[in-house]
This record gives sequence, structure tokens and C-alpha cells, in this order.
Amino acid sequence: MTNIMPPIKSLFSIQFQHAFFTDGRFNRSELTPDEETTILMNRLGLLFRKQADGAIVLGDLSSHRYTPGEKLLFRITLKDPDLYNYTELLPPANGDVLWFSSSGKQWTRQPYLLHEANFVSEQDHRPEQKPVENRHTEQCFGHIEIALDPLPPKQLYICFLNRSVHWRYIFTGAPVRLMGCRILDSAGKNGFAGPERITLSDGRDAVAFDSIQPVALLQHPMEFQLVDVEEIDRKKNILIKNLPAPVFHGDVGNNRLDIFVQL
Repeated sequence: MTNIMPPIKSLFSIQFQHAFFTDGRFNRSELTPDEETTILMNRLGLLFRKQADGAIVLGDLSSHRYTPGEKLLFRITLKDPDLYNYTELLPPANGDVLWFSSSGKQWTRQPYLLHEANFVSEQDHRPEQKPVENRHTEQCFGHIEIALDPLPPKQLYICFLNRSVHWRYIFTGAPVRLMGCRILDSAGKNGFAGPERITLSDGRDAVAFDSIQPVALLQHPMEFQLVDVEEIDRKKNILIKNLPAPVFHGDVGNNRLDIFVQL
């Protein structure tokens, strides 16, 4: 008779989420247990499985002895150098890293977050608590500490918030004809101030429109169109149906993104 092994149960899982991405999942980081945690997990019969957006730890602690206070420590490696361009989070300074821990949490509300605020913030920065092992060639982004007693909920989350910044459309080439225009969103609402005649640093004339409120940065950006309000009655009002979205590489800390459009 063939012995059928019982399925290995999930002890807990960690999932990264990010409001920038359409599916809400953040798959641009990697979790790995440190060397001491690997030894501890082997002794306790635990298995570590990487996921695209986090990791799962499998096993059953009911038949294993562990010392009170023992914890699992996982290292977070960032795979996206542009993270801070679209994330509402400043880069850590002075060698700090992100630090998340299940210790001392009450778990009174869902989703079960490994950070205190609704999203990862600067208050999650901590000094690096142990030297980076020589086998790691990529810079450490953060650590996750999971206590074994008591165990945390089965599903844990780390959630990042996308940035919202002011957009400024700058049109060159034929600025005069735009003085009767507006920039509208897909619902036909006017969320931009202007038009405003400006002079660029190279002396060229241009027309600018500034978003009244910050606009969220998204994987699939919000769509805006340039409309001639004087042509609405004749249904020829849409001059540019899909205006370009901003390119936001290397603009950490900027509160306004300029989008140049050549007419």
C-alpha cells in the first residue's frame, strides 16, 4: 500500500502590495531567509517558498520544540531601482533600512499589516541591525522579523502607496491657438488651471496647464485630452484625444512633473 503524505500546511505568508500597479501586487522585490533563520527552519521542519510578490513558510510547529523568543528573519532585496520615483516614500538615509516585525502586534484589524500606518512610511526606517553577509551582492532594502511565539496571522501584508504629484502640460509650436482650450479627464471634468502663456528658458513661447490637485501616478496612467471649448457645439472640440503621461524617472522629491507636447 502506498503511503500518502498529508499536505504541508501554510504557517504564514507575506505579500507585498503597491497601489501603483493595476493588480495591486508588488513583484519587484525578493525575500530570502538569513543564515541563522535557514538553520532554525531546517531544525523545525519548516519550508520556505518564494512567491513573485512575497513568500510562504510551510510547516507545523506542533510537533517541534522551539525556544521562546526565537524569531525568523528575512532579508528584502529591491529589484526595481525606480521604486522611489512612483512611491510615497523617501529613501532611507545614513544606511538605514526598512524594518518590519510581528513582535508586539495585537492584530486587531484586517488586513494584517507588518507596519503601523496604513502604508509603508519613513517611520519604518531603522538602522541596519546586523552586517550584510558577504554572499549578498545587492543592497539590502529591509528586513522582516517574524516571532514564533505567538505566531502571527496566516496572511501578512506590506503595502506601499503610490505618489500623487501636480502635472503641468507645456505646449510648444502654436501656443496662440490654445488660449481657448481646456484639458479634461475621460469624464469630461476640468481638473487643470490654464491656459497660461509662459516663456521657456530658451526664449520660446509656450502655453501651460497645471493640474489643480495632485494626480496619482499609476501603472496605467489617468487619461486627459486637449479640448477646444469654442468648438464643442460643432463636435470638433477634441484636439488631442490622449495626452502623454509624464515620465518620472529620477524625480524623487519633486512635487510637479512637466510634460512637454510639441504641436
